[in-house]
Amino acid sequence: MMALVLAPAAPAPGARVLIRDAEWVVRRADVAPDGGYRLVCDGVSELAREREAVFLTTLEPDLRVLDPAETRLVPEPSVRGGGRVLVRAARRPRTHRAGGLRQVP
Repeated sequence: MMALVLAPAAPAPGARVLIRDAEWVVRRADVAPDGGYRLVCDGVSELAREREAVFLTTLEPDLRVLDPAETRLVPEPSVRGGGRVLVRAARRPRTHRAGGLRQVP
């Protein structure tokens, strides 16, 4: 009799994961032929923002699902009204330095 080995549960769509030192949002998780999962993700952190990527969980040993309970909110200082809007620490907008780089001819 062959033993059935179940893969750990796939991250749910909408979950935030940390892969290769970048934060991603899982858009879709499908079972892969190798027994793991194929994750279709959208980039969230500054290095991965506005990018789509596909990851195979069997090839990403350091994949970590981020716990929403550990999210740290910080005041956004650039908002008019004294920084009363809270944002996730990892999604803070780019600084004025990035804006200056866009204006270089």
